[in-house]
Amino acid sequence: MWNYVDIDLDGDGEREREIPTAQDKIRQMIEAGVRAGMADYDYRTALHLASSNGHLETCVFLLREGRVDPNPLDHSSTHHLMMPFVMDTKI
Repeated sequence: MWNYVDIDLDGDGEREREIPTAQDKIRQMIEAGVRAGMADYDYRTALHLASSNGHLETCVFLLREGRVDPNPLDHSSTHHLMMPFVMDTKI
């Protein structure tokens, strides 16, 4: 479930609700001490998952801000750049 953030989006002095982006949530987790390059039981990282689902902005964020390894391999030695092709994802 998303936590809403109340901020003044348009500068009129009134606070509006905004749903945080994936990058906002990842940034919060990194600030809480979670390693952005952690892998699951199949050795897939957040970079693998973002790439396989066509989330280019999240991939760029993980590489730049999360400072993740740009060359992780999963359990079947699949590189994250190959994930969209393996998963037949439209990017």
